[in-house]
Amino acid sequence: MRRRGADCPLTFGLLLAFADGLLVCIDLELSVHMEIWHISDLHFSEQQIADAFSHGVIPKADIAVVVGDVSDRMEDSLAWCAKVIRPHMPVIYVPGNHDFYFVDLTETSARARKLAAKLGIYYLDGDTVLVDGVRFIGATFWSDLELDAVENGRLCPVKMGDNLHRARMGSDYKKIYSDRRNSRFVTPEVTRALHFEQKRYIGRMLARTHDGPTVVATHFAIHEKSANPLYRYTPTSHCYLSDQDRLIAQFSPTLWLHGHVHDCYEYDIHGTRVACNPGGYAHESGNGFRWNLVHTV
Repeated sequence: MRRRGADCPLTFGLLLAFADGLLVCIDLELSVHMEIWHISDLHFSEQQIADAFSHGVIPKADIAVVVGDVSDRMEDSLAWCAKVIRPHMPVIYVPGNHDFYFVDLTETSARARKLAAKLGIYYLDGDTVLVDGVRFIGATFWSDLELDAVENGRLCPVKMGDNLHRARMGSDYKKIYSDRRNSRFVTPEVTRALHFEQKRYIGRMLARTHDGPTVVATHFAIHEKSANPLYRYTPTSHCYLSDQDRLIAQFSPTLWLHGHVHDCYEYDIHGTRVACNPGGYAHESGNGFRWNLVHTV
């Protein structure tokens, strides 16, 4: 397989000579698969970031898709990707919830986009990039917090209220600021609104015709099959995933990569391959994480 970067088109000309002397050149696109290295949720310490720590040799791939939470600091997460991965291949970074800890959510994302551009990293948070014919659509895609609050196809106000109340107890809403200057933290209502904003964006992009593979990359999980049965019905399971079965069925992207839940999954649904490959914390070493996991599209 030929290794390639973002500016290496794989095309060649086919010359056809006809009896009347007419010479025709037809441009043909070489059909080449793309190998995608997929990791998330490494949760490295400041010292590990400073040491450019990694879990092993960088695998051979055409691009790395890192779907959030390399550390608890956005700048460190991007710096690690730039130092450890970028010398080997292009990098797509989708921010996770931990990337926004102790900082202002909106301001940090704006700064991160500028920093990523300087580092040569594709930062996707409501963004799309085309790399060698493969379309990548990315966003944090916060949970809609509706899991188990829908009855007979309708949202139950009482259950939704309970979900919002339980979500407020979570660390995201005690560590991520909506207005740091005035010590105001984000609320479940804010991240829920972001979810729907990003869902509309993903839907719009998927609705656009693309003559090639499409990869969606989000931090938050997008299907119940990505829920550990041991924790599926715990009081805060709705904070980790939202049910995007209908969205997937409508558009069937080639591949959907996510993180956030600290167990590894890989399954097919409605013609879409869904994968989650989080490193997790040190005490979660048996979660199935594969440092060298590479998907082919």
